[in-house]
Amino acid sequence: MPTEAEIAGHEFPFEYFSKLIPVDRKLERFAEGICTPESLELRYWLLHEYMTIIQEDSVSGEQPLKRARRIVEKLVEIPLGLIPSYGIDLTTKHLKMKQFIQELIEESPRHEIETFLSDVVFSRRIAAQTQRAMGGHLFPDIFLDEDAQSDRDTTEQLKSAFSQVMADWEQLVNLVYGLVWIRKGTEKNWQHIEQVSLLDKVAATNGNSELEPLVKIDWVTLRNSIDHGKAYYDPIFSRIKFADRKNEIQLNISDAQREGSEIALSNHVMLQIFNFVEFAKISNVFKFIEDIEKRIDTAAPGSILETELG
Repeated sequence: MPTEAEIAGHEFPFEYFSKLIPVDRKLERFAEGICTPESLELRYWLLHEYMTIIQEDSVSGEQPLKRARRIVEKLVEIPLGLIPSYGIDLTTKHLKMKQFIQELIEESPRHEIETFLSDVVFSRRIAAQTQRAMGGHLFPDIFLDEDAQSDRDTTEQLKSAFSQVMADWEQLVNLVYGLVWIRKGTEKNWQHIEQVSLLDKVAATNGNSELEPLVKIDWVTLRNSIDHGKAYYDPIFSRIKFADRKNEIQLNISDAQREGSEIALSNHVMLQIFNFVEFAKISNVFKFIEDIEKRIDTAAPGSILETELG
Protein backbone atom coordinates (compact mmCIF):
# COMPACT_ATOMS: atom_id res chain seq x y z
CA MET A 1 0.00 0.00 0.00
CA PRO A 2 1.64 3.31 -1.07
CA THR A 3 1.60 6.32 1.23
CA GLU A 4 -0.22 9.52 0.31
CA ALA A 5 3.15 11.12 -0.54
CA GLU A 6 3.98 8.26 -2.91
CA ILE A 7 0.59 8.60 -4.57
CA ALA A 8 1.13 12.32 -5.04
CA GLY A 9 4.55 11.71 -6.60
CA HIS A 10 3.41 9.06 -9.07
CA GLU A 11 0.64 8.49 -11.52
CA PHE A 12 -1.46 6.32 -9.23
CA PRO A 13 -5.23 6.77 -9.49
CA PHE A 14 -5.66 9.01 -6.44
CA GLU A 15 -9.38 8.38 -6.01
CA TYR A 16 -8.82 4.63 -5.95
CA PHE A 17 -6.10 4.70 -3.28
CA SER A 18 -7.86 7.40 -1.27
CA LYS A 19 -10.58 4.80 -0.66
CA LEU A 20 -8.13 2.04 0.26
CA ILE A 21 -5.85 3.95 2.64
CA PRO A 22 -8.44 4.59 5.40
CA VAL A 23 -9.48 0.93 5.34
CA ASP A 24 -5.87 -0.20 5.40
CA ARG A 25 -5.11 2.01 8.40
CA LYS A 26 -8.11 0.68 10.31
CA LEU A 27 -6.98 -2.86 9.58
CA GLU A 28 -3.53 -2.09 10.97
CA ARG A 29 -5.02 -0.45 14.07
CA PHE A 30 -7.27 -3.38 14.90
CA ALA A 31 -4.58 -5.94 14.08
CA GLU A 32 -2.26 -4.30 16.61
CA GLY A 33 -4.93 -3.88 19.28
CA ILE A 34 -6.34 -6.28 21.83
CA CYS A 35 -8.01 -9.24 20.17
CA THR A 36 -11.71 -9.51 21.04
CA PRO A 37 -14.63 -11.16 19.22
CA GLU A 38 -15.80 -7.68 18.22
CA SER A 39 -12.39 -6.62 16.85
CA LEU A 40 -12.08 -9.87 14.91
CA GLU A 41 -15.51 -9.34 13.41
CA LEU A 42 -14.63 -5.78 12.50
CA ARG A 43 -11.42 -6.88 10.80
CA TYR A 44 -13.47 -9.37 8.80
CA TRP A 45 -15.79 -6.67 7.50
CA LEU A 46 -12.92 -4.29 6.84
CA LEU A 47 -11.36 -6.99 4.66
CA HIS A 48 -14.68 -7.27 2.84
CA GLU A 49 -14.66 -3.53 2.23
CA TYR A 50 -11.01 -3.61 1.15
CA MET A 51 -11.63 -6.38 -1.39
CA THR A 52 -14.81 -4.71 -2.63
CA ILE A 53 -12.79 -1.61 -3.52
CA ILE A 54 -10.10 -3.68 -5.25
CA GLN A 55 -12.53 -5.84 -7.22
CA GLU A 56 -14.94 -2.96 -7.97
CA ASP A 57 -17.71 -4.11 -10.31
CA SER A 58 -16.28 -7.57 -10.97
CA VAL A 59 -17.80 -9.15 -7.87
CA SER A 60 -21.18 -9.84 -9.54
CA GLY A 61 -23.03 -10.57 -6.32
CA GLU A 62 -20.37 -12.93 -4.96
CA GLN A 63 -18.91 -11.93 -1.61
CA PRO A 64 -15.53 -10.32 -2.35
CA LEU A 65 -13.57 -12.37 0.19
CA LYS A 66 -15.03 -15.60 -1.16
CA ARG A 67 -14.20 -14.53 -4.70
CA ALA A 68 -10.64 -13.60 -3.75
CA ARG A 69 -10.17 -16.92 -1.98
CA ARG A 70 -11.55 -18.83 -4.97
CA ILE A 71 -9.19 -17.03 -7.36
CA VAL A 72 -6.13 -17.77 -5.20
CA GLU A 73 -7.13 -21.39 -4.61
CA LYS A 74 -7.49 -21.84 -8.37
CA LEU A 75 -3.82 -20.90 -8.77
CA VAL A 76 -2.75 -24.00 -6.82
CA GLU A 77 -5.13 -26.48 -8.40
CA ILE A 78 -3.81 -29.27 -10.60
CA PRO A 79 -3.77 -27.84 -14.16
CA LEU A 80 -6.72 -29.21 -16.09
CA GLY A 81 -4.63 -29.60 -19.23
CA LEU A 82 -2.38 -32.19 -17.60
CA ILE A 83 -3.82 -35.66 -18.09
CA PRO A 84 -1.66 -38.22 -16.30
CA SER A 85 -0.95 -41.32 -18.36
CA TYR A 86 0.47 -44.71 -17.42
CA GLY A 87 -1.20 -44.53 -13.99
CA ILE A 88 1.12 -41.75 -12.78
CA ASP A 89 -0.11 -40.26 -9.50
CA LEU A 90 -0.02 -36.55 -10.30
CA THR A 91 -2.32 -35.71 -7.38
CA THR A 92 0.18 -36.98 -4.81
CA LYS A 93 3.03 -35.07 -6.44
CA HIS A 94 0.95 -31.90 -6.38
CA LEU A 95 -0.33 -32.21 -2.81
CA LYS A 96 3.05 -33.19 -1.36
CA MET A 97 4.78 -30.21 -2.93
CA LYS A 98 2.00 -27.97 -1.65
CA GLN A 99 2.47 -29.47 1.84
CA PHE A 100 6.25 -28.95 1.72
CA ILE A 101 5.82 -25.27 0.82
CA GLN A 102 3.20 -24.78 3.54
CA GLU A 103 5.58 -26.20 6.16
CA LEU A 104 8.46 -24.14 4.74
CA ILE A 105 6.46 -20.91 5.12
CA GLU A 106 5.44 -21.82 8.67
CA GLU A 107 8.94 -22.80 9.84
CA SER A 108 11.37 -20.53 7.97
CA PRO A 109 12.15 -16.79 7.91
CA ARG A 110 9.94 -15.19 5.30
CA HIS A 111 12.63 -12.79 4.08
CA GLU A 112 15.04 -15.65 3.27
CA ILE A 113 12.43 -17.38 1.12
CA GLU A 114 11.49 -14.19 -0.69
CA THR A 115 15.12 -13.17 -1.23
CA PHE A 116 15.96 -16.56 -2.75
CA LEU A 117 12.91 -16.63 -5.02
CA SER A 118 13.50 -13.03 -6.08
CA ASP A 119 17.02 -14.00 -7.16
CA VAL A 120 15.56 -16.89 -9.17
CA VAL A 121 13.22 -14.49 -10.97
CA PHE A 122 15.54 -11.55 -11.55
CA SER A 123 18.43 -13.79 -12.62
CA ARG A 124 16.09 -15.64 -15.02
CA ARG A 125 17.17 -18.99 -13.57
CA ILE A 126 14.05 -20.80 -14.78
CA ALA A 127 12.94 -18.43 -17.53
CA ALA A 128 13.31 -21.07 -20.25
CA GLN A 129 11.26 -23.62 -18.31
CA THR A 130 8.55 -21.07 -17.56
CA GLN A 131 8.29 -20.03 -21.21
CA ARG A 132 8.04 -23.64 -22.37
CA ALA A 133 5.33 -24.30 -19.78
CA MET A 134 3.33 -21.26 -20.89
CA GLY A 135 3.64 -22.44 -24.49
CA GLY A 136 2.61 -25.98 -23.61
CA HIS A 137 6.00 -27.43 -24.59
CA LEU A 138 7.13 -29.12 -21.37
CA PHE A 139 5.67 -32.47 -22.40
CA PRO A 140 7.26 -34.06 -25.53
CA ASP A 141 4.76 -35.80 -27.79
CA ILE A 142 6.86 -38.96 -28.13
CA PHE A 143 6.07 -39.85 -24.52
CA LEU A 144 2.39 -40.25 -25.42
CA ASP A 145 2.82 -41.92 -28.83
CA GLU A 146 0.97 -45.23 -28.51
CA ASP A 147 2.23 -46.33 -31.93
CA ALA A 148 5.91 -45.88 -31.11
CA GLN A 149 7.96 -48.80 -32.41
CA SER A 150 10.64 -50.60 -30.46
CA ASP A 151 13.60 -49.62 -32.60
CA ARG A 152 16.57 -47.30 -32.91
CA ASP A 153 14.58 -44.44 -34.49
CA THR A 154 12.16 -44.32 -31.56
CA THR A 155 15.11 -44.55 -29.18
CA GLU A 156 16.67 -41.47 -30.74
CA GLN A 157 13.39 -39.55 -30.43
CA LEU A 158 13.11 -40.60 -26.79
CA LYS A 159 16.71 -39.62 -26.08
CA SER A 160 16.05 -36.16 -27.52
CA ALA A 161 12.88 -35.84 -25.41
CA PHE A 162 14.71 -37.02 -22.29
CA SER A 163 17.46 -34.49 -22.93
CA GLN A 164 14.90 -31.69 -22.82
CA VAL A 165 12.92 -32.81 -19.76
CA MET A 166 16.06 -33.77 -17.82
CA ALA A 167 17.60 -30.32 -18.44
CA ASP A 168 14.40 -28.75 -17.12
CA TRP A 169 14.32 -31.15 -14.18
CA GLU A 170 17.94 -30.44 -13.21
CA GLN A 171 17.34 -26.70 -13.12
CA LEU A 172 14.14 -27.11 -11.09
CA VAL A 173 15.94 -29.43 -8.66
CA ASN A 174 18.27 -26.49 -8.00
CA LEU A 175 15.23 -24.40 -7.08
CA VAL A 176 13.83 -27.02 -4.72
CA TYR A 177 17.24 -27.76 -3.22
CA GLY A 178 17.64 -24.10 -2.27
CA LEU A 179 14.30 -24.16 -0.46
CA VAL A 180 15.24 -27.40 1.33
CA TRP A 181 18.30 -25.70 2.78
CA ILE A 182 16.29 -22.68 3.87
CA ARG A 183 14.00 -25.05 5.75
CA LYS A 184 17.06 -26.65 7.35
CA GLY A 185 18.09 -23.24 8.61
CA THR A 186 20.89 -22.52 6.14
CA GLU A 187 20.45 -20.05 3.32
CA LYS A 188 22.40 -20.89 0.16
CA ASN A 189 22.75 -18.72 -2.92
CA TRP A 190 22.38 -20.01 -6.45
CA GLN A 191 26.12 -19.99 -7.16
CA HIS A 192 26.74 -22.38 -4.27
CA ILE A 193 23.86 -24.59 -5.35
CA GLU A 194 25.28 -25.01 -8.85
CA GLN A 195 28.59 -26.21 -7.40
CA VAL A 196 26.92 -29.19 -5.68
CA SER A 197 26.66 -32.41 -7.70
CA LEU A 198 23.23 -33.34 -9.00
CA LEU A 199 23.36 -36.65 -7.12
CA ASP A 200 24.05 -34.88 -3.80
CA LYS A 201 21.26 -32.37 -4.43
CA VAL A 202 18.79 -35.14 -5.23
CA ALA A 203 19.87 -37.15 -2.17
CA ALA A 204 19.39 -34.13 0.09
CA THR A 205 16.04 -33.27 -1.46
CA ASN A 206 14.88 -36.87 -1.48
CA GLY A 207 15.32 -36.90 2.31
CA ASN A 208 12.06 -34.95 2.56
CA SER A 209 9.15 -37.37 2.24
CA GLU A 210 7.03 -34.68 0.56
CA LEU A 211 9.55 -34.39 -2.29
CA GLU A 212 10.30 -38.06 -2.98
CA PRO A 213 7.83 -38.29 -5.91
CA LEU A 214 9.61 -35.39 -7.64
CA VAL A 215 13.31 -36.22 -7.28
CA LYS A 216 14.16 -39.86 -7.85
CA ILE A 217 17.74 -41.09 -7.63
CA ASP A 218 17.34 -43.20 -10.80
CA TRP A 219 16.65 -40.04 -12.78
CA VAL A 220 20.23 -38.93 -12.11
CA THR A 221 21.42 -42.04 -13.98
CA LEU A 222 19.05 -41.23 -16.85
CA ARG A 223 20.34 -37.67 -16.98
CA ASN A 224 24.00 -38.67 -16.87
CA SER A 225 23.54 -41.32 -19.53
CA ILE A 226 21.78 -38.94 -21.92
CA ASP A 227 24.16 -36.09 -21.17
CA HIS A 228 27.27 -38.20 -21.76
CA GLY A 229 25.95 -39.99 -24.85
CA LYS A 230 25.82 -43.45 -23.27
CA ALA A 231 22.17 -44.32 -23.88
CA TYR A 232 21.58 -46.82 -26.67
CA TYR A 233 19.04 -49.32 -28.02
CA ASP A 234 19.77 -53.02 -27.47
CA PRO A 235 17.93 -54.94 -30.25
CA ILE A 236 18.53 -58.32 -28.61
CA PHE A 237 16.48 -57.46 -25.54
CA SER A 238 14.39 -54.68 -27.20
CA ARG A 239 15.40 -52.27 -24.47
CA ILE A 240 17.06 -48.90 -24.10
CA LYS A 241 20.10 -49.03 -21.83
CA PHE A 242 20.94 -45.94 -19.79
CA ALA A 243 24.38 -46.22 -18.16
CA ASP A 244 26.62 -43.92 -16.17
CA ARG A 245 29.79 -44.68 -14.21
CA LYS A 246 28.00 -46.45 -11.34
CA ASN A 247 24.59 -47.61 -12.51
CA GLU A 248 22.66 -48.93 -15.48
CA ILE A 249 18.93 -48.74 -16.08
CA GLN A 250 17.20 -50.79 -18.78
CA LEU A 251 13.75 -49.76 -20.03
CA ASN A 252 11.59 -51.00 -22.85
CA ILE A 253 9.96 -48.34 -25.03
CA SER A 254 6.72 -48.07 -23.06
CA ASP A 255 8.57 -47.94 -19.74
CA ALA A 256 10.82 -45.19 -21.11
CA GLN A 257 7.72 -43.25 -22.22
CA ARG A 258 6.22 -43.61 -18.76
CA GLU A 259 9.42 -42.53 -17.02
CA GLY A 260 9.75 -39.50 -19.28
CA SER A 261 6.11 -38.60 -18.64
CA GLU A 262 6.63 -38.76 -14.88
CA ILE A 263 9.65 -36.46 -15.06
CA ALA A 264 7.74 -33.98 -17.23
CA LEU A 265 4.81 -33.97 -14.78
CA SER A 266 7.22 -33.45 -11.88
CA ASN A 267 8.58 -30.43 -13.73
CA HIS A 268 5.09 -29.00 -14.05
CA VAL A 269 4.54 -29.39 -10.30
CA MET A 270 7.86 -27.81 -9.36
CA LEU A 271 7.13 -24.84 -11.62
CA GLN A 272 4.12 -24.09 -9.42
CA ILE A 273 6.34 -23.37 -6.41
CA PHE A 274 5.79 -19.62 -6.71
CA ASN A 275 2.00 -20.08 -6.62
CA PHE A 276 2.31 -22.47 -3.68
CA VAL A 277 4.39 -19.91 -1.78
CA GLU A 278 1.89 -17.10 -2.35
CA PHE A 279 -0.98 -19.36 -1.32
CA ALA A 280 0.82 -20.49 1.84
CA LYS A 281 1.62 -16.89 2.80
CA ILE A 282 -2.07 -15.95 2.89
CA SER A 283 -3.51 -19.27 4.08
CA ASN A 284 -3.72 -17.89 7.63
CA VAL A 285 -5.97 -15.14 6.29
CA PHE A 286 -8.26 -17.80 4.82
CA LYS A 287 -8.27 -19.65 8.14
CA PHE A 288 -9.19 -16.41 9.91
CA ILE A 289 -12.03 -15.81 7.44
CA GLU A 290 -13.38 -19.34 7.84
CA ASP A 291 -13.34 -19.06 11.64
CA ILE A 292 -15.18 -15.74 11.59
CA GLU A 293 -17.75 -17.00 9.10
CA LYS A 294 -18.61 -19.80 11.50
CA ARG A 295 -19.47 -17.25 14.18
CA ILE A 296 -21.33 -14.47 12.45
CA ASP A 297 -24.10 -13.86 10.01
CA THR A 298 -22.16 -12.43 7.06
CA ALA A 299 -25.25 -10.87 5.58
CA ALA A 300 -25.56 -7.96 8.02
CA PRO A 301 -22.91 -6.47 10.32
CA GLY A 302 -23.90 -5.38 13.80
CA SER A 303 -24.27 -1.81 15.02
CA ILE A 304 -20.67 -1.57 16.23
CA LEU A 305 -19.48 -2.42 12.74
CA GLU A 306 -21.79 0.09 11.10
CA THR A 307 -20.43 2.78 13.41
CA GLU A 308 -16.78 1.92 12.72
CA LEU A 309 -17.18 1.41 8.98
CA GLY A 310 -19.14 4.63 8.67
